[in-house]
Amino acid sequence: MKHTPGPWRFKIGDSFSSTDYIVEQVSEDEQGWLVMRWEPGPYRSGELEQANGQLIATAPELLDSLRILYEETADYIRLNHLGDVHHNRSMQYARDTIAKAEWKT
Repeated sequence: MKHTPGPWRFKIGDSFSSTDYIVEQVSEDEQGWLVMRWEPGPYRSGELEQANGQLIATAPELLDSLRILYEETADYIRLNHLGDVHHNRSMQYARDTIAKAEWKT
């Protein structure tokens, strides 16, 4: 894994500035890593920045969910003799997306 492990959280403001947008790692000791920080853009609404921050912060969970869904679906396809997992278009898309997120492409 080449990225900061999740879970991550999104928040607005910290010691840098009260208006910065921040995605940080969640840790038990509250000393998580800063994943990213950005300032609000002049032509962006706070709602857009918050929505983007929430989506970014959810990325590790989305990746884990896709991995689990892929494995369970692959098992189901194999056990029920429903064809070749490697030639299934949706399974290929899931594999490509996982590889992209893991920097394997």
